[in-house]
Amino acid sequence: MFKKMLYIIGLASLVSLVLVGCGKSQSAKQSDKPYGAGQTSKKASSSSMTTSSSSNSQSNDVTTSNLDNKTIGVLAMLYKRPDYLKSYVNEKGPVSGVFYGTREGDEKDSLNGYSFMTGEGDPTSYLYYKNENGMIKLKEWIPRDSVADGYFKSSSISLKQLIADYYSDQYKQSEVNGYVNKVKLDSNYGK
Repeated sequence: MFKKMLYIIGLASLVSLVLVGCGKSQSAKQSDKPYGAGQTSKKASSSSMTTSSSSNSQSNDVTTSNLDNKTIGVLAMLYKRPDYLKSYVNEKGPVSGVFYGTREGDEKDSLNGYSFMTGEGDPTSYLYYKNENGMIKLKEWIPRDSVADGYFKSSSISLKQLIADYYSDQYKQSEVNGYVNKVKLDSNYGK
């Protein structure tokens, strides 16, 4: 019975990864433009998405309302997985690099409305994040005996703290914006 249950869990994980990897997420409408390039969110009323500033100047006075969702994801990656981001973001090729998208559509999905960053596509490589009124909720898959036997670990950090730690001066902003420019939309995986 245990083997059958483990097989079902593994199969369900594999199917969900295939759907995400094939671009079945509905993130194609999101812009892959970096901070300050005028991206607008798909759902303006959603607190998980923000609209970036249309200003072309990079001020050290960054506010939580003028960062786009992709930039927030890079800040979250720098907080939770800096070496992972820096390692994968420079890889070239249609299935290499760091990819970004949003889980939407299934109201029963505990990750519905969460955006994600991933470099490899397996469950442990995903960092899910959601901006809720300036608090960034994070979820990551932690394996136990196997990947299929894992669980979601939740944590949070304020967007103000992420900005203070990783986006507070011109040098840090340039570094983050460089990463943002290299992150690819999940819908472009394999293209």
